[in-house]
Amino acid sequence: MAEVPHEEIIDIINGTEIYVLRCPSCNKILAIIYRAGSATMPDKLSNCDHFEWKRIGNGCYDDPDQEYCKGARELIERAVKVYFENTNVYLLIPRT
Repeated sequence: MAEVPHEEIIDIINGTEIYVLRCPSCNKILAIIYRAGSATMPDKLSNCDHFEWKRIGNGCYDDPDQEYCKGARELIERAVKVYFENTNVYLLIPRT
């Protein structure tokens, strides 16, 4: 399995910390993450040959066995990074 991407802080503007999330294999930027207090906002999500983003509703994250959440449990189990934004959950999944 590939090394897990990690966040690197690149700036702080008016109390908001800005991070970049890079693929450890190809160095492509996978996301820009804005963090202010307990709020986190992923932005500019992109995929590479090693990782891809999947979005599910927060209801499926909380209860992946609901009928309309088919496949959510597998995605959650495979995710190496998880970001919550409003009613969406963004999962970073290694490509196999």
